[in-house]
Amino acid sequence: MIKRYTFDQLENFVKGYRLVKPEQEPHFGKFQTSVCDAMDQIYTLWFYYADKPTDFFKHYNRDNPKFHGWVSFDTDTRELIYDTRTRDEEWSNELLDNLFDKYEYNRVKQFADEKKSKDFIELYNLIKTYYEMQGYFENIFAKSLDKITPDDWQRVSTNKYAVKIIDTFRSEPLFKIGDLVALRASRECTKQKYHNKRLCYPTIRIPSDVNIVLVLSNTEPIINARKGAKRYKVAPIGGKNTQPFWIEEAFMKKLRKKVNKKK
Repeated sequence: MIKRYTFDQLENFVKGYRLVKPEQEPHFGKFQTSVCDAMDQIYTLWFYYADKPTDFFKHYNRDNPKFHGWVSFDTDTRELIYDTRTRDEEWSNELLDNLFDKYEYNRVKQFADEKKSKDFIELYNLIKTYYEMQGYFENIFAKSLDKITPDDWQRVSTNKYAVKIIDTFRSEPLFKIGDLVALRASRECTKQKYHNKRLCYPTIRIPSDVNIVLVLSNTEPIINARKGAKRYKVAPIGGKNTQPFWIEEAFMKKLRKKVNKKK
């Protein structure tokens, strides 16, 4: 199977590829890397030897460590040639098309700029905290923010759990700082701000003598992807325990003041 691509397509790919190197992506295979490096090498050599095609081939041949047998260049038409030879499978036929889409320069550049925004950083920290507590996507969040790729972000921010976390984060809190709030009969809390299930920080039952709390904060880290998961830091009113704790909105309700009925 043979495909041809214009020099503009090659240039667009290389610019995007250089912004996001494959070593930043743990699922990027060595074979794909070798194909990408070959295209990068072709682009670089043509930049230097465009006026001397014979010199181009003196440098891009099997002696070049970045040479790949499936990727070559037509110096007459300035086209990249992709030739899988006897292979005619879906993965090999679509490999370059997928790579050109993955490293499309404008897409990669836009994401690189987006990562610098305050809103993105806030959202990134929200999702990162949630997954660190749950123990998922460790390979992605082990990287620094500047090395997070568009595909990484797609994986961690668009699944059903992430969507619930984001919706919960963006929802208005039912209770304001300084509010006195009643607790529901069924309730649980954590003693830690960052509740890590892997480290066996279990939720605990609130003593039955604590029924009212004072809201200290309504922007605490979200640790569950469920309804009413917005989290608060509160201080107990009454009871023997005076230490603040963390509780989800689902276990809280408005405090109803008692009304003295006239006889």
